[in-house]
Parts: sequence; structure tokens; C-alpha cells
Amino acid sequence: MDKLIPGTSKKFINEDAFDEFKKIIELTDGLSLCQVCSITSLDPSIIQNWVKRKYVARPIKKKYYDKHLARILLINSLKEAMKIEDIGKLMVLVNGDVEDESDDLLNEADLYNLFAKVIYKLDEDEKKTIKQVMKSVNINNEKLFTALEVMVNAYIASEHKKKAKKYLGKLENY
Repeated sequence: MDKLIPGTSKKFINEDAFDEFKKIIELTDGLSLCQVCSITSLDPSIIQNWVKRKYVARPIKKKYYDKHLARILLINSLKEAMKIEDIGKLMVLVNGDVEDESDDLLNEADLYNLFAKVIYKLDEDEKKTIKQVMKSVNINNEKLFTALEVMVNAYIASEHKKKAKKYLGKLENY
């Protein structure tokens, strides 16, 4: 089964999942809310609520850029398994204030891409996979490693939850 890019309904083309989105953002000089909704399958009101609650930085002149889309994709990837407040707390622990990039451990797009690479390469041993991916991009940071463990396990949990719902639906049809 093909893996989906976290936070989307799109299939991975390669491990650098965010690169395709970056190209679109560059070509269009930012994404409209409608385009973000198309990528994420989210309702506009959900994204606007996340901005209002400061989980996502305010769009710039109604345009969403790398940092916005990456944060939205991260939240969307984790929301099935984690409370939105806990995702917000996780993002603050990794990158501080949503509007201030100077306190970021890793910029949002790079954080998302690192997370997506781990999902792309994920096998049964997620710790080993996280370490391999971090080493391949020359990052050695225990706090970031632990944050990625939280993200990956929440993502796995949400995927298992989706499977359970699917199987329950199948069972109801017997």
C-alpha cells in the first residue's frame, strides 16, 4: 500500500515530501486558503480557527507560505491522535512562538520535511528510523529527537485509528 504524505491525501513521490509544495508556493507566490484546503482536505473554518488560536501564524496578505503550510500539515497529521491543545504545546516546545521564527529549533518546513522523511522510511523500529534520518541530515539534538518520537508515534496512532474505523465498518457489513 502506498504511503500518504502526512497531513494530506496525496501519495509520496519521494522522501522529500515538502519539496513539491514549495515549488507550488514559489510559483504562485503563496497559497490561497482554498489551495491549502485542497492540499489538506480541511475546511477553511478549521484553518482559520487554528490561526485565530495561534497554532498557525497569520497568513501574509491572505497568502500561506512554507511555514504556514508545514505547520498546518503537521497539525493535520497529528490531530486524530492528539488533542489540538497538546499539538500546540508540542509545536511551542519545538519552535516557541508561532509568529517568531528566531526561536525555532528548526524552521517549520524543515521540521515537517524531517517528519515526513521518517514516515516515508518508517519500518517497525521508529527510533532507529528517526536516528537514521536525523543523522542523514546532520542533526544531532536530543530534544528534536524526542519531539520527532512524539510526532511519529502520534501519526502511527492516527493511522491505526483510521484502520480500526475501516475494519469496524467492514465488520458492520457482515
